[in-house]
Amino acid sequence: MNFSGYRRGLFLFTLIGLVTVSVFIFAIDPKSLSVWGVLFFFGSLALFAAGALSLLLLSLYRRMIGRESASYFIGTVIRQGILLGLGTALLAFLQYIGLLAWWNGLLVLAFVLLLEFSSRLIFPTD
Repeated sequence: MNFSGYRRGLFLFTLIGLVTVSVFIFAIDPKSLSVWGVLFFFGSLALFAAGALSLLLLSLYRRMIGRESASYFIGTVIRQGILLGLGTALLAFLQYIGLLAWWNGLLVLAFVLLLEFSSRLIFPTD
């Protein structure tokens, strides 16, 4: 698949996440959700954040290193977007249950960075 195909796929992925998050925000009362509803909301939030951040990172890579070179780093961009999206959803969940403090946010950031550095060692992009 070429660069624009990956970009269209990421856009569709992000659009699905945006629609599900919008349904939860505008149509469903958060107080009436069961545990499964809350998990589905944060899962769709992670889906949307991962897609949006992947698109943002893909456009940054394309502007910084060019379109041809950015096409070699699509797997890296998607991995980084997923990790940042999961970190964002985890921060939102901690805020939802009332446990978010500045040091929890730093721990989540450190955990995401640790996963990124570990994945670079396990799955090199050579």
